[in-house]
Amino acid sequence: MAVPTYAKAQDERPARFSDDILTTALERNDRLEGIVQGLESDLLAVQRAHRAELARAKVLSDQLNDSRRQANGWQAQLVDTREAMADLKNAVTLRQHTIDDLMHHLSTNPVTNESLLQHYHAQEQIIQSLKGVLSCPLCYETFGRRQVVTLACGHTLCQTCLEQWVVRSSTVDPDRIVPECPECRREAPKSERVKVYMLEEAVRVIERLERFEFMPPGYTLPPSSLPPSQA
Repeated sequence: MAVPTYAKAQDERPARFSDDILTTALERNDRLEGIVQGLESDLLAVQRAHRAELARAKVLSDQLNDSRRQANGWQAQLVDTREAMADLKNAVTLRQHTIDDLMHHLSTNPVTNESLLQHYHAQEQIIQSLKGVLSCPLCYETFGRRQVVTLACGHTLCQTCLEQWVVRSSTVDPDRIVPECPECRREAPKSERVKVYMLEEAVRVIERLERFEFMPPGYTLPPSSLPPSQA
């Protein structure tokens, strides 16, 4: 039996309604998914921007710390510079006081050729006395740059002179085993000889004195006008 057209239309209406609802729901779902995707994209962009800002903030923080360290270093250098300037100022002040004292001394005690000569002759006498003390008792020469040896008895000689003395004494007295001091004749074994380097340095100081290294540059002593008794 054929179904009436009206009845058929009524049967198809719920199906079309369901399709419309489903289509609407799908479209809405698609729109929501698009919105969600857009929000997720925006969130990722915000996160990237946030990470970039954090990195930039870290760079700025490191730069700030470096600037602070540099500032502290500059401040310490400034303090050191101020202290150095204060020390220099004090040194200049002390030097000026020394100069003032010397100028006052020169104004009250003028230096003359006679006073310089007296000082020179006194210095020369001291040098000659020192040279006498620092001379070898065998060759009567100043020790100079030769090695100096002190024996157990306390006498000091040039090593060369001592060796020559030992050779001569062994020739004269072949039975003698231990050499003796040429001054006091006490035994002077080789194991008890001591090299004295301080005397060599003292001799070099005397040599510098004799070359007038301690006199003002370009200064030449005038001929002595004082008798030796007044020197």
